[in-house]
Amino acid sequence: GPLAVSSANVHGEAAALRVSDAIEQLGDACTLYLDDGDASGPVPSTIVDLTGPRARVLRHGRLSTADLNAAVPGLIADDPPDSADDEA
Repeated sequence: GPLAVSSANVHGEAAALRVSDAIEQLGDACTLYLDDGDASGPVPSTIVDLTGPRARVLRHGRLSTADLNAAVPGLIADDPPDSADDEA
């Protein structure tokens, strides 16, 4: 089933700083990869819950709500950044 994880890498492997790294490590275990270019360092992953009737950001990280909505218009409501962090 769906997993909420802190980074796009296999336990014990280096953090995926490029989408190709994540694909190499996770392969078909992940249904969708969003490529925002190479990561410049260890910034937390943005975690989005898509399992309910409405998408929710569980943790704000490298991708902002604006970034997500630019990729998928209307995906995330404009909630205050801290509102979903308390639920994670």
